[in-house]
Amino acid sequence: MKQEFEIKEKFYSTLDKEFKKRLQLYLDRKYINCIYNVRYDVKDYGKVGFCSHSEVLKKSIRNTFVCSDMNTCKDCLHYECKHTRESIKDDFEKILGDPVECGRVYPKIAVLIWLFNDEKNVKPHVKLKNSIATCSMSFLNIIFFRWLF
Repeated sequence: MKQEFEIKEKFYSTLDKEFKKRLQLYLDRKYINCIYNVRYDVKDYGKVGFCSHSEVLKKSIRNTFVCSDMNTCKDCLHYECKHTRESIKDDFEKILGDPVECGRVYPKIAVLIWLFNDEKNVKPHVKLKNSIATCSMSFLNIIFFRWLF
């Protein structure tokens, strides 16, 4: 059975890893992250991104400019990320605060949060009883398996 500090260490490392992944996803230079990218459903193509920056629209034909791939976005002079580190952190904390959403998006973190909350709600005499039961079962398993081999 793992010690509480091992579980907390796993929790914090998982939390840090998932937050870094989320930062990477939302701060990368992608057309989805651009403040000027507007997505519309286009028949036979699905969702397509269009640039809504006024200078880009002036230079384009028919006042439309499709921005739905990485190459177009990387070369754009008017790219602005719509996310900030603070907005991503707030969103991440909001997800962690909602058990259902947390379980859907980050199931490993949700299990660890549930485990911590479960440990806090258990009364001390129940913890002692569970520990004694675990130790005695381990002792019985050692004796039993010793006779088998």
